[in-house]
Amino acid sequence: MPGFKSNILLAALAGVALAGGHGGHGSKPSKRGCTTPTANLRNGTYIGVTDSVNDQEYFLGMPYAQAPTGSLRFAAPQPLQTSFSEPRSATQYGKACIGYGSDTTNLGTGQGAVLLNEGKFARVPLLLGNNFDEGTAYAKTGINTTEQFQSYLSSLGLGADQVASITELYPDDLSVGIPASYPDRPAAYPYGLQYKRVAAFAGHYQQHAGRRHLAESYAGAGLCVYSYLWNVYVNGIAAIYGATHFQEVAFVFDNTDGLGYATNPFEGKPETFKTLADLMSKMWVSFMHGADPNLGASETVQSVAWPRYTLDAPDNLVFDVNATGLSYVAEDNYRKENIAYLLDSVFV
Repeated sequence: MPGFKSNILLAALAGVALAGGHGGHGSKPSKRGCTTPTANLRNGTYIGVTDSVNDQEYFLGMPYAQAPTGSLRFAAPQPLQTSFSEPRSATQYGKACIGYGSDTTNLGTGQGAVLLNEGKFARVPLLLGNNFDEGTAYAKTGINTTEQFQSYLSSLGLGADQVASITELYPDDLSVGIPASYPDRPAAYPYGLQYKRVAAFAGHYQQHAGRRHLAESYAGAGLCVYSYLWNVYVNGIAAIYGATHFQEVAFVFDNTDGLGYATNPFEGKPETFKTLADLMSKMWVSFMHGADPNLGASETVQSVAWPRYTLDAPDNLVFDVNATGLSYVAEDNYRKENIAYLLDSVFV
């Protein structure tokens, strides 16, 4: 964790200049041991927090630039230009920057759903998608009974009625658990007898519900939306994980040499894997260039028509090396009742 001096130096470099030796007025940060450390900057005073265990003082959550809104969206950070007279608290970290993957666990899906429902989102074209078996990357292991499954749901902050409904919507039924490619009941250790049940819920809770809500919200606003699903089993991933989270990334970046991977996802796989990587990477570039992933006739890859996702025709392009043309179009209605419940009764 950054030390006291590091925090102050970072604040100065970020455009919040420290008062003192550069012409400003105010005192230096308080000495360690004080109950409420303060830092006087040209912009104003911040109140920090003392860590007596490590003998350090922290100033947390201090803004380093103007908010990236309006004309500053996607622009380089601009230094703060306002001041304040009342001391401000710097005792807690600010909200984490929204990322992709496992760090979205802390995103607060409910808050995101509210913003979408209120229409508070950027009006830009959107390309998004999920893998078939996202939930195998998020499922809690070691769940062997319905009681343990319900305890897991309660640990997520769900109420008794929500737990009861989800228990019914996600039964201990191997035929609807994931991955579908693993038909047997998993071992009690290390996975859990109800691992497929947990994975089915976890995938919807962490990924699929949010994707569907995002796609519907943007499409409802008349924006160009392209949604995909991905169903490919790569090298190096155990069968019980199926087409799990993040495995399509190597294809999007056409990383057929597996650079950065402990095991090359393409090793020992048929040529169709590399063909799919070539196709996907070019479609992503096409979208970034012109907001449309469909490739022109001049491209040297096979023609694949990726339909626009609309409320009248909510279609996904499913990437699958076992399909003719490496893909097919499917309506975005998989376990519709389950995901609708999460969006209407959990993420509100």
